[in-house]
Amino acid sequence: MMRPVGRQDGNGGSPVDEHDSPRLAGVAEAAATLGLTADGVRARIRRGTLPAVKVARTIYSGPYEGLPGAWDEFSTWMKKSGLSQAEDLWELYSVGPQSSANPADWRTELNKPLKG
Repeated sequence: MMRPVGRQDGNGGSPVDEHDSPRLAGVAEAAATLGLTADGVRARIRRGTLPAVKVARTIYSGPYEGLPGAWDEFSTWMKKSGLSQAEDLWELYSVGPQSSANPADWRTELNKPLKG
């Protein structure tokens, strides 16, 4: 289930952690501080910043396998709402396997910058 949470104005770049595996989502912030991944390997996490930008954001509830469909639904909602999408996107895994063994409890924040 997704629910739109509206737009948010950014006021300055903020740190973002990029990682290549959903299993790392729960440790990304702490690992980025150390420069390590969950398995102790360096270079899978890159620290960066994003410029100030307006974003559309929604929260997806459910297992990670549902994320592609959630992104499609979110994109459709944005188009119907007249929002012009930029190319970038990011996810924030606020509740996942690190917090609950039940995928129905998992929450993923979908963020899509807007053009203009």
